[in-house]
Amino acid sequence: AAPPVPTLRTNEVGIRDREGSSKAEKPAMKIAAHPFVRGVLILCFLCKESVQIIQGQSEFPSFAQPIANVTVVLGREATVSCTVDNLGKYMVAWVHINRKMVLSVHDSVVTRIPRFGITHDGHRTWTLHIMEVVVEDRGVYMCQLNTEPMLSQTGYLEVVVPPRIIDEESSTSVVTVLENVDVTLKCKSVGYPEPKIKWITENGVAIVSSKRIKVDANDGEELRMYAVTRKEMGAYLCIASNGIPPAVSKRIVLEVEFPPKLTIPIQSMEASLSEEAHLLCRVESRPAAIIIWQFGDLLLLTGSRYEVTEVKSSYKTESRLKIRRVHHRDYGLYRCVINNSHGKIEGRILLNQKNAETATPNEARKEIEGPLQLDGSGQEALQLKSLVLLVLMCVAVA
Repeated sequence: AAPPVPTLRTNEVGIRDREGSSKAEKPAMKIAAHPFVRGVLILCFLCKESVQIIQGQSEFPSFAQPIANVTVVLGREATVSCTVDNLGKYMVAWVHINRKMVLSVHDSVVTRIPRFGITHDGHRTWTLHIMEVVVEDRGVYMCQLNTEPMLSQTGYLEVVVPPRIIDEESSTSVVTVLENVDVTLKCKSVGYPEPKIKWITENGVAIVSSKRIKVDANDGEELRMYAVTRKEMGAYLCIASNGIPPAVSKRIVLEVEFPPKLTIPIQSMEASLSEEAHLLCRVESRPAAIIIWQFGDLLLLTGSRYEVTEVKSSYKTESRLKIRRVHHRDYGLYRCVINNSHGKIEGRILLNQKNAETATPNEARKEIEGPLQLDGSGQEALQLKSLVLLVLMCVAVA
C-alpha cells in the first residue's frame, strides 16, 4: 500500500510544505503573490503530486454529471457544484475563467476575496459558495482535477440585476412647458437583462404611439408629445421591468402653462331691487390666475354688500360675485379681471333693472346674450368686444 499523503494546506501568500512549516518567500519570487500566478503555481504543484497519487489507485476519476448553469440575483448567494466519482487521493480546484483566478484547491480557499467558500460531502460533490454576488462574479467557472492529463468541466454563473431608474438621467418630478410646444419625458433605467419601459397615465391607461404622441420603439425610455395642450397635463408613470422583480416606477407630472382664457356664460342680466344678483366668470389658466371683480373704480371684496367665491378644479376656476341686496346704484357694468404670468384679460357683465321701462331692445339683447369667450393672448379682440358692450349699454339706457 502507498504511504499516506499529507493534507495540502494554504495560507495567504503561498503553499506550506509537507512538514507544515512555511517556506521563506524569496525576493525573486514576489511575483508569485499575484493571484493568477499563484494559481498557476498551485496547479503545477498539483500536477506533480498527481504522479505520486495515481500509484496504488486502481480507478481513474470521472465527473458524475455536468456542472449546472446557475442564475442568481445581484446581492444574493450563489452555489456552483462539481460531482466527481472515484476521486481517491486526487484534488479538486475551482477557477474563475473570466477573472483568470484560482479560487480554491481541494478544501482550501486560495483567493483573497472573502466572499468565496468551499464545501464538500465526503469528497464527492464539491460546492463553491459565492456570497453577496456582484456583477463581476458573472462568467465561466471551471472545476479541475489534478489528473494526468488534467480533467476539467465548466459551468456558467449568470448574475441578473433588478431594474433601477437613474433619476440623474431622467426627467424631473415636475416638467413645465408652454402650450403648443413639443416636450419629451425621459426615464433612464439600468438592470440586467436590459429593462423595458412602459408609460401609463396615473389612472392606469397605457400610452401608445399616435400622430401627436411617440413612444421610443427601442426601449421606451422617451415619451415625446408634439404641440402639447392643456389636455395632456397631468401625471405620467414610467414603469421599468426586465423579468427580475421588483419592477420600479417614476412619477412625472407634466404642467402645461398658458395665458388665461375667459368664458362669460351670461353677458347681460336683470335683477329687481332688493333681490340677489349672481354674476359668473369661468376661467382656464395655468399658472392659476388672480381674479378680481370691479364696478367702475371700485374693487369688490367679500363684505356686507358683496360676496366673492371661487371654485377651482385643475386649471379651471369658476368665480362668482353675489350682490346681496340690489340697489339703484348697483345697476351698470361689472368687470371680471384675470391676470397670470402669461397674460391679462377682462370680461364685462351688464346688470339691468328687471321690468324697467327702459329695457334693452330685443335686437340688442340678442347680441349680448349667450356665452362670451375671450383669450388672454388677444387683447385687440378684447378691446373690440368691450366697445360693443359699451355701445349696447348706451342703447339700453337711451
